[in-house]
Amino acid sequence: MLASLGTTMAATKITTDVLASHLRCKYKGYLKLAGENGVKSEYETRVATIGQGFRQKAIHTLLAGKGIAEAAQDPILTHRLLKQGSLYILGATLENDDFSLHFDALKRADGVSPLGQFHYTPLLFHNGDAVHQDQKRLIALYGHVLSGLQGRWPTAGIVVYGPECKMQRVSLTATHRNAGQVFHDIRAVRETATPPPLVLNDHCPICEFRDRCHAQAVAEDNLSLLRGMTEKDIRQHNCRGIFTVTQLSYTYRLRRKSARKAETCPHHSFPLQAFAIRDKQVVLASLPVIPAEPVCIYLDLEGIPERRFDYLIGALVCTPASTDHHSFWADTSDRECAIFRAFLDLAASFDRCHIFHYGAYETKCLKRMRSNPSLTAGIDRVLTSATNVLSLMYGRIYFVTV
Repeated sequence: MLASLGTTMAATKITTDVLASHLRCKYKGYLKLAGENGVKSEYETRVATIGQGFRQKAIHTLLAGKGIAEAAQDPILTHRLLKQGSLYILGATLENDDFSLHFDALKRADGVSPLGQFHYTPLLFHNGDAVHQDQKRLIALYGHVLSGLQGRWPTAGIVVYGPECKMQRVSLTATHRNAGQVFHDIRAVRETATPPPLVLNDHCPICEFRDRCHAQAVAEDNLSLLRGMTEKDIRQHNCRGIFTVTQLSYTYRLRRKSARKAETCPHHSFPLQAFAIRDKQVVLASLPVIPAEPVCIYLDLEGIPERRFDYLIGALVCTPASTDHHSFWADTSDRECAIFRAFLDLAASFDRCHIFHYGAYETKCLKRMRSNPSLTAGIDRVLTSATNVLSLMYGRIYFVTV
């Protein structure tokens, strides 16, 4: 079985899907090289559908004011095609023994190369509202492949993104070696058919292999089941001969607390987290100090961080006599200040209250809106009486969760 898989993978070409998968998760990249397919989440399916429409919009933006004759459409990418010097090359595909890669677009740029007095830079279409590290790393890989074809490393790539098809230049001058290492790693996996270690990560909830990998992690008692443990942490534990959650749980030792030093910011203990999972019981390492006020407001904000726009503020107000729900909606960004003002008026209607929220998102949003002079005083009052519930639990309470 292993020999047949090795033969199959050795003949597999490196595709755009393999590259993108490898950047998110090396194990997912391995599964893609092996020809495996999972069950795509609704999110992945939706993103793919939106991406198809965004491609046409991005092309229309690129060619605005230019003739269609200045662009080569959906060609097979070769050195000969590049020498023709079209301003844009759209939807090109590189096919050889090693690759089957699709380029969103290439743009001609000034600069001497074996092609002539010009060379090409890669363009990447991204329908998100901001350019993240994944897009920067992927366009660097396209630059690496393109350099082998045109005989020159492009100094920059361009990511076309967002509803307005903005363009962000991404420097590629320092990424040559890193990009080469990525291809080296992928080829090594392809040639040996040896899977990299399974490490669950933040991509798992939307990945098509999420159920398969989680089941495998549970069967292996994988250390990455401990949320928050990084690949670096796992490697360090492996070097000490610890490979499973159960093994890690036996390294926990209860230490006597120092009476001299008050606990300010508790440290998260992975061994104690593993202990809680092994014994299937919630562990209370220390008691959190919960602020007590006659009125408690539980705050939740929903928004689009990449657009810096919060469209919903939800508040649960608990008093000794009643419990009331409040919601403040903003259909457009013009209404954002209004809903924050309405929430601040609600909080100011109580002489004494404390605000609880789950995570740091609410604090970040409030600090962002603080730049509006009409909201500054109210937001300052809220921030001084706000507590992140996670900060009360972190390092103190360990739940039986994997």
